[in-house]
Amino acid sequence: MEDSFSYGSADAGVYVGQSEKIVVRNNFAVANVAGIEIENSKDADVYSNYAFMNTAGILIFDLPIGNNHYGDGTRIFNNVSIANNTENFANASANPAGVHIAPPGSGIIVLASRNVEIFDNDISGNDSYAIAIASYFLAEQDFTKYADPNQLGGVIANGWKPVPRGINVHDNRIAETGGNPNGALLEDPSLPIIDGFVGINGLMPAILYDGLGQNLAENSILQPMGELPFRANEQICATNNGGATVGELFDHTTASNAFAIMQGNGFPSFEIDLTGESLLNCQLTELPVYTVKFDGVEMGCGVDDMGEVCTAATPAPTRVDELTIAVPDNAYPMIADSDTAFYYGLDEMAVTIPDGAIMLDFTTPSDGNSATYPIEAVLEALDTADQAATAPTHAVLVMPEGRFVLDQTFNIDLADYSNLSAVTIMGHGIDKTILDYKGASVAKDGFLISNGANLELAHFSVLDSNNNAIKVTKTDGVYMHHVGTIWPIVFQTKTMARMVYIL
Repeated sequence: MEDSFSYGSADAGVYVGQSEKIVVRNNFAVANVAGIEIENSKDADVYSNYAFMNTAGILIFDLPIGNNHYGDGTRIFNNVSIANNTENFANASANPAGVHIAPPGSGIIVLASRNVEIFDNDISGNDSYAIAIASYFLAEQDFTKYADPNQLGGVIANGWKPVPRGINVHDNRIAETGGNPNGALLEDPSLPIIDGFVGINGLMPAILYDGLGQNLAENSILQPMGELPFRANEQICATNNGGATVGELFDHTTASNAFAIMQGNGFPSFEIDLTGESLLNCQLTELPVYTVKFDGVEMGCGVDDMGEVCTAATPAPTRVDELTIAVPDNAYPMIADSDTAFYYGLDEMAVTIPDGAIMLDFTTPSDGNSATYPIEAVLEALDTADQAATAPTHAVLVMPEGRFVLDQTFNIDLADYSNLSAVTIMGHGIDKTILDYKGASVAKDGFLISNGANLELAHFSVLDSNNNAIKVTKTDGVYMHHVGTIWPIVFQTKTMARMVYIL
């Protein structure tokens, strides 16, 4: 997922879930609940993205969804996560750790995931903290559910683990954080995180570790669920972050018993290391580069990206106080029918139409319906290409320029086109081909594509979809770039609306 833009989602702007081999780069995520979310996924490189004005900038979550997909291996580097202080406007979820619990003012959150490296990021102006690392126990404090096979116990038996391990936070540039901590999770009277840290230390730590899961594991309380004491390569480390303060809610060693404390016998430690170099001072091996392959072409650092970010072990630091938000004054679309430029310069990208591409015509015939005909045109073109193919064929469909008001999902089952080895659906530009779902009463998702391989989506925008702008399921090899998804009225509560949902 690259070179795209998401604004105003009541869930995640950029979402990748239950997937492997992932690259998310050069995207803008603005004013969503979660800017970028990597959920229950493996082997992800997330770099050179810009998360601004979300509730939480970047999330790496591992949730108990019970389908054998659990998080392991994510690199978060060279991103800007700045001023993510928007009030959380997500709808409530049955999952106690959905994005609705993310505190406003969160730069980066790691929840229950494993083997995550966070480095060379600029994290500034976030009201609660720059980086938080937490076990699932912080979200679900009822320990009986972890033993119940009909609840979390069953998911644990499936392979999910609630305790984060192998988290390496190093060489980040952190500034102006923790000035106004807030959010229901931090203000919960049963575990008053803000009151504890601020009351004892006078401030919130820039890097916050709950320590809860590790304490329980070190005290051998979690052995029945397979959570053993931490090995050397499973530690939580935070070093060389420019003196950013580091704090932990519970002592992560055996010096106390967090289980007893959670039962009301004692108090969390609320410890803060003001130097940022002693509390979680350890070293972990750097994670490898993760790449993705699309239609036989590999993409990622060291493959198609040989730039300084990818090649330099420690890129030259950018001073946080020199960062500017290079956005025109009229960049924010505040009404659904706004025609102002809101693509952050991505519309300047020249679009090349490949030879042999199928040029679609969305002009509605006299007996057609303009709200559904574009979808019919796409399906008809796929049928024609599939029937004409005498060998595995890469079909390229080009949607016309214009703004098309729709009320039907682009529902495409790629299994219906067995002669097509790859499919590209593209427009003429992120600001030139606009699929507008404002006022749609039938359509939920903008695109719903399933059961295929080697899918490319590029150079168009989906505006104001009722649910996911683009949803791709059961498809191997997905390449999206220069795609815009907009929910123009920020803070609107569209249930589970996501920019891109890959399942």
